[in-house]
Amino acid sequence: MQFWDNIITAAMIGTDKKMIGVNELPQGVADAAGIIVSNETTDKEEKFLQLASIAFNYRQSGVMSLHKEEVVLPPSQQEEKEYCSTASLQALKDVLSEESIPLLKLWLQHCQDKNKIAHPEIVPTLLGEGIQNKKLQSLITSCCGKRGEWLSRFNEAWNFSANQTEEEQWQTGSPEQRKSVLKELRITNPDKAREWLQQTWPQEDAATKQDFLELFSINISKEDIVFLESLQTDKSKKVKEAAMNLLKHIPESSIVQKYQQVLQQSVSLKKEKTMLGLSSKMVLFFQLPSEADENILKSGIELLSNKKEFSDDEYIIYQLIQSVPPSFWEQQLGLNPEEIIKQFQKDETGKKMIPALVMSVREFKDERWAAEFVQHNEVFYVDLIPLLSLQQQDTYSNKFMNEYPENIIQYALQRETEWGTELTKNIFKHTAKNIYQYSRNFYNQHIHLIPDKIAPELEKCTPSEEYARVTWSNASEYILKLLQLKSQIIQSFKV
Repeated sequence: MQFWDNIITAAMIGTDKKMIGVNELPQGVADAAGIIVSNETTDKEEKFLQLASIAFNYRQSGVMSLHKEEVVLPPSQQEEKEYCSTASLQALKDVLSEESIPLLKLWLQHCQDKNKIAHPEIVPTLLGEGIQNKKLQSLITSCCGKRGEWLSRFNEAWNFSANQTEEEQWQTGSPEQRKSVLKELRITNPDKAREWLQQTWPQEDAATKQDFLELFSINISKEDIVFLESLQTDKSKKVKEAAMNLLKHIPESSIVQKYQQVLQQSVSLKKEKTMLGLSSKMVLFFQLPSEADENILKSGIELLSNKKEFSDDEYIIYQLIQSVPPSFWEQQLGLNPEEIIKQFQKDETGKKMIPALVMSVREFKDERWAAEFVQHNEVFYVDLIPLLSLQQQDTYSNKFMNEYPENIIQYALQRETEWGTELTKNIFKHTAKNIYQYSRNFYNQHIHLIPDKIAPELEKCTPSEEYARVTWSNASEYILKLLQLKSQIIQSFKV
């Protein structure tokens, strides 16, 4: 409708520069427009507003669709799966009205697991949700069945529901779809993911390469070394840096091996006589060799200390310690993890190196060493929590909640399974006191982690501060509503 664009232009630049003429308006309003223009009692601004008014109403009246006898729409194929129960459909409608993405995901997962599909009436709504929530597109496709595939032909925004294979999505999909495919493959078949990326690598731009490399931290292994080392000749500096950072997380990579070689010469365990010379004890010695390879030390290692408690050489050793897997020390010192931790604790320089040792446990995701650290180290390191078993995570999270509430909550949110009741209570006690930081949206976004058993305990989480009590009362009611929806979904698919 060109006439409407002309009206918008006139409104923006002013009637002094541009005035709408009768010939610019549709034929259907020509008579009325002629009367307005010929009226000498109104100024041009008033005339413009009147012309815009009738044009607007004309525009709102709509248009007749084209009628073509030869156009035949093929019907949707017959569904191969059964529709979900009426109770499940109602649960879905209730979830959509609550606008809870986690509960929608829960519904879709249950529907897919039960090999069911959504009723036709709700399919367009689900496809619309897929536009806004790209991470749900695969589940939505599965739950919309053949009707979803058919509808996607008539709306380009719904084309994610097309029945494409994983390889087709990788070759021709949107950037988000390709990232989703690569991420899933890195979980299920990392070798295949690497092969596919190598095939398309020359055609990818630098930004896309960086995005894909971020996903390589999933199940990274020595099989990725050759590919990642080949990227050190890439034109993009950021791509080279991303590849190098990944190599630093693979114990078998040449850079980590070189770091270990330097540490083999720098840290040792030796016997030292006591003051009276009647006995001896094992002591850690830290001494950076003078002939250390400068190229190794320039691979991201800072040569000058930025910490007053470290000399330059000690700071280099500190960085090297955090860059090698903790299991290296078992071979280097001939001790088990508990003995190594205690040996570091006894030594003045070793104590300063313990945070670096903790960082190496985190970087190399060594669950065995994480468990040893929380049991035998004098200081608790909250950042080791994600590497512990679920039972240990609950134990230490509850124990240190008052000291590290924000860290513990952030790590709890990374879980895929529900929290324990006691941990949930402790989290709620903290969030109830911090009402501006933790709004209703917090509970909505993480309802999948909140167990049903917490319902009778909500009153016990009420904060002592008067200003927070009313807010918590409202939050409790909202949590109960979400829990009821969650239970409704689960129960509806048990029928």
